[in-house]
Amino acid sequence: MNGDGRPDIIVGARAADPSDLPGAGTATVFSGLDGSILQKLAGDSAGDAFGVSVAGIGDVDGDGFDDVAVGASFDDTTTVATDNVGSVRVFSGADGDQLFRILGPQAGAALGTVAPAGDWNADGVPDLVVGAPLADVTVGITTIFNAGQAGVYSGADGSLIHMFDGTLANQQFGVSVDGGADIDGDGRGDIVAGAPFTSVVLTGAGRVQVFSNKTRALLFTVEGTEALGNLGANVAMAGDVNGDGLQDLIAGSAGDTAGSGTARVYLGPDGTPGMVIKGSSPSDHLGLAVDGAGDVDRDGFGDLVVGATQVPGGSGYALVVSGRTEEILYGVINGQAVGDQFGNAVAGIGDVNGDGWADIVVSAHQHDTAGNNAGRTYVFDVLVHQTNVGFGESGPHLDVYGTPLATGGSADLLLAGAVPGKPAALVVSPFLGPLPFKGGILAPSLGSALIFHLATSAGGSVTLPSIPGGGGSFNLYAQFLVHDLVTDPLGWAFSNCVQLTFLP
Repeated sequence: MNGDGRPDIIVGARAADPSDLPGAGTATVFSGLDGSILQKLAGDSAGDAFGVSVAGIGDVDGDGFDDVAVGASFDDTTTVATDNVGSVRVFSGADGDQLFRILGPQAGAALGTVAPAGDWNADGVPDLVVGAPLADVTVGITTIFNAGQAGVYSGADGSLIHMFDGTLANQQFGVSVDGGADIDGDGRGDIVAGAPFTSVVLTGAGRVQVFSNKTRALLFTVEGTEALGNLGANVAMAGDVNGDGLQDLIAGSAGDTAGSGTARVYLGPDGTPGMVIKGSSPSDHLGLAVDGAGDVDRDGFGDLVVGATQVPGGSGYALVVSGRTEEILYGVINGQAVGDQFGNAVAGIGDVNGDGWADIVVSAHQHDTAGNNAGRTYVFDVLVHQTNVGFGESGPHLDVYGTPLATGGSADLLLAGAVPGKPAALVVSPFLGPLPFKGGILAPSLGSALIFHLATSAGGSVTLPSIPGGGGSFNLYAQFLVHDLVTDPLGWAFSNCVQLTFLP
């Protein structure tokens, strides 16, 4: 949004009261670099629920800055003269000006769920997919009430490119949408829409459908497997979780197993069932929020992030799950306080801190620190950081982080804050033997050490990427000495020492 090369984050607060308008709602864009506010957007009338859905949609106006879309499901508009028609407004990333507005088709349609769609009309501009889950659909002389719709709209001007309709009464098709990933392998980004209240064989089992960009045809449908499971209340493109070159998708069934919840992966190109992520206890409601996390462990497979709000009685949690092994990566990420509903929204957001590893964002919309149910959103560096043993001076700092150093895992070693363009020695030993040495403390035992002769970059750093794990269990201790006549009269500056724990 601000052109600094880091992904930024948009967060909705649909119940906020901007300008003394109760429930008008807001959406705030935060810098991925430092969390500062870049833009504050607001609903324009009471009860709009502006911010109920938010999305980064790419650069739709061609000015070099990415733009955003914000849904307001209960927007009333005098243009159509209807209540709760709903709207999606698209805003410039450069200055926050409104570029265009998409309105729902009828009173009570509640249009407002929004996501990127890829380029559907081949004009070189990214488009967006918008859901109106309470829209009525007319087929001949028959009206199907609350069937729902999901439309693809032009990113250039907001005009409708193609509309997909629900087919059953009260199924609320379009309550969740996503797009832009190539599910069927034709080189064009497709869309997915959820209809969580679909009842075919089982009441409220839910349904998810995927549609082709190229042909506009239905690619496949997956049905929920449990009554009141509500498959499709949240859907997302998942990345390539099985390494076959095709994009996959993830859908939540928060009502499965008496509310324990599941998140289910379906594989491109035909929706073959993949992994199932399960809640650990009743009322976890795992799967209420799902997303692709990117390749957070850099093993070449797409990974997943899933939220579980634990309503009632819990704080909520989020899981990052490996697409390759189906294991939980980095441990459970827990909410801070009972009732927070941490995990009600999750997203993979790319690399916001510039360390080369993908990060995630998790919201807790009932968090109370700034006021009752004011809400809070957290950005996580989900990496495992190896243990800092200490002994460092001010200046050079050594960090080793990545996946657990087990078989298939890897980590990066990064020295930062050193004098640029100077000789640097990396000392590695299986033993600690803290020893005063050239004005500092050499922590690894020198008698059993390996010494690697390197040099700092023009930015005063040294990076050794992708150290492979496995072969354990054992520890190694690593520390840098950097030639430095500026700050140390003895000519050397010492980093901290880091313990690397290698696992089987």
